[in-house]
Amino acid sequence: MNVKIDFGGFNLLCMLLGVLFLGLKLAHVIEWSWWLVLLPLYLPFVVFLVAVAALFILHLFKDRSNQ
Repeated sequence: MNVKIDFGGFNLLCMLLGVLFLGLKLAHVIEWSWWLVLLPLYLPFVVFLVAVAALFILHLFKDRSNQ
C-alpha cells in the first residue's frame, strides 16, 4: 500500500496563522494565553499523528480480515 499525504496548503495556513497570532500577541492586540497563540503551529503535527494512527488501525483491521 502506497499512500501519499500532502499537507502543503494546510501547513502554510497554519504557519501564517501562527505568525499572525504571535505578532498580535506581542503587539498586545490580543490577550490570549500562549498555548492558544501557538496552537496553529502544533496543528500539522497533530493532524499527521492522527492520520498515522488511523492508517495503522486500518492496517490492523485489514490484516485480521485476511486471516
